[in-house]
Amino acid sequence: MTKIIENIIPFKRKQKLFDQLIFTPGIWINGKTYWIKNKNEIFLISEGISVKVLQKSKHSKVNYFDIFVTNHSKQDKQVKLLMMYHHYNQRKEQVSFISPVENVIYHISGGMVYLVNGMYNGNGFNHYTIQPKWNISSNIFWECPKKGKLNYLPMLKGSIASIYTFDMNISARDVQKCSSWSILGNNKYEISELNNRLLKTY
Repeated sequence: MTKIIENIIPFKRKQKLFDQLIFTPGIWINGKTYWIKNKNEIFLISEGISVKVLQKSKHSKVNYFDIFVTNHSKQDKQVKLLMMYHHYNQRKEQVSFISPVENVIYHISGGMVYLVNGMYNGNGFNHYTIQPKWNISSNIFWECPKKGKLNYLPMLKGSIASIYTFDMNISARDVQKCSSWSILGNNKYEISELNNRLLKTY
């Protein structure tokens, strides 16, 4: 059994682009969506909120991230942390679907299987959806952007992205942490075993 390693490394898109899924975190607050692209931290001065992303080395087939959300203001904040995953190369044969029984998301492409999961306060994600990639920039993936309600689609094929959210109530001057990961494998058994091992270490 491969030993799980706990070394923290900078979040610099270290994953192999042609093998692993691309991870893009984001945050919803007061009806607005902010994506954290090609950097490891964002500070929303007007909202008094910052988000920092650290990548951890767990296993050669795992991309694992810790995300820290800090409320710098003197008031409690309600936010939604978004985790988006998509393929570097968009192909017609790519398929993604949600497994509500396992509470995970699967991506299938090029004969490989990917499992997406995450944890916050000992629980899995609150809401999830599969969306056409072009829906992301136009915010059509929201059913109601003002309320932060996702437009639910359980399965899709083609140029796609999966999104799941964590609902966070952050006290004034507080920091909260969640984790997100994707696992690459040749079959469902292999990635499920790795996922179970990660869940035990959370």
